[in-house]
Amino acid sequence: MKTTVNLIAALAVPVLSLALPQAASAWTTNVSCQGGTTGTQVAQGGAGQWTNAFAQTVYSTSVVPSGASQSCQMGVTAGTDGWDQWGGIYSFPTHLGPGANLWIRLALYVPVGFNYTANPMLKFMRVHTASPSAANNGYNDLYIIPSGGTIWDHTLSKDVATPFAYYYESQGNVRGVGSTANKIAYGQWETYEIHYTMDTKPKNQGGLGEVKIWKNNVLLADLTDQFLLKDSTTYAESFFLFTYWNGMAPASQHVYVNSVTVTTDTPANKDAAGNPFIGGAVYSGSSGGGTTTTVTPDPPTGVTVQ
Repeated sequence: MKTTVNLIAALAVPVLSLALPQAASAWTTNVSCQGGTTGTQVAQGGAGQWTNAFAQTVYSTSVVPSGASQSCQMGVTAGTDGWDQWGGIYSFPTHLGPGANLWIRLALYVPVGFNYTANPMLKFMRVHTASPSAANNGYNDLYIIPSGGTIWDHTLSKDVATPFAYYYESQGNVRGVGSTANKIAYGQWETYEIHYTMDTKPKNQGGLGEVKIWKNNVLLADLTDQFLLKDSTTYAESFFLFTYWNGMAPASQHVYVNSVTVTTDTPANKDAAGNPFIGGAVYSGSSGGGTTTTVTPDPPTGVTVQ
């Protein structure tokens, strides 16, 4: 499989845009997966809740990390694109323009046997950008690559075998993220975190644009070649988790999500290289509850720095 900039049109999805007022103060939201009746749709629209929790995003006690009583079970139906079923959206309380920083962290449990085949890639963690008129200006996307697949890395100018890929749909500089050693581990909790420095120009071209991606507190990529905003009027306005399955879901199935944090406030924790990140606990073990482990971040391995 070879991914090129021509994928931009193929990966376009329905957009839900909300016009929000500009504000400069930092904020932190812990998006809740707790407190509702098991099997019912996760609460939405209130403080600390998903702005839109899709229909198959329900409270579950089946697979829960240590320290939590419930998880968000996120499901999809075979043969559908998952829209309105699969995942959720959190709309930011402020618009994030050039120079803004954003960190997103979550815990994910992928059951044994889950089939994440997609055409060409499965949408995972995404930040939507918009114009002042709330028109779609593209997504900053982290994708999951189908098992055993490869993508064309535009900076390296070659196919790479990688479990994840990143790019901004408005700009199309596709990058591989991580090595085969970092692929999704079935049947256990794993933690993912992304730090976005929003800008119209990449850091390696004299701007601020940069994306750092961690898995289980290990830095997988520091991408300094990314345009994160289309132009100076564009802003980031919401976080999409899953929401759309490229090429239709191959099976009716679900994953579990917990510990979702979205913040513009620079975290106090630092990784092994001194980068601010939310960090903190990761989860180990294959049981439903797992074990909460406070981790001293390991030195980065397999890091791509451009």
